[in-house]
Amino acid sequence: MNTFKQMLNEGKRDYEIYHKSYTSAVDEMLAFVKKNGYEIPEDEIYHGITTGPGRPSAGRTTRHSLKLTKNGKETRKSLHSQVYGMDGRKESYELNQYIS
Repeated sequence: MNTFKQMLNEGKRDYEIYHKSYTSAVDEMLAFVKKNGYEIPEDEIYHGITTGPGRPSAGRTTRHSLKLTKNGKETRKSLHSQVYGMDGRKESYELNQYIS
């Protein structure tokens, strides 16, 4: 049985939250997936990010849900991410993400 402390540690991931560009936030999303042993198929990147909702303006959020593969096989897992366009800060974008 999991203790409360173990459950809290499961949700912690090491990734940069604040980014100066949208491209940097997307690169961090892809690195996060790779660090956790998954891949994102090229067509998923193309449809979900490249031709998707695009860069968020100040005060707006862009959301992505991308299917993941592991060792070339489809999984039931997805990357869920949100990129928030911040206003008036040095770091212009805030990235939040998790795999479920």
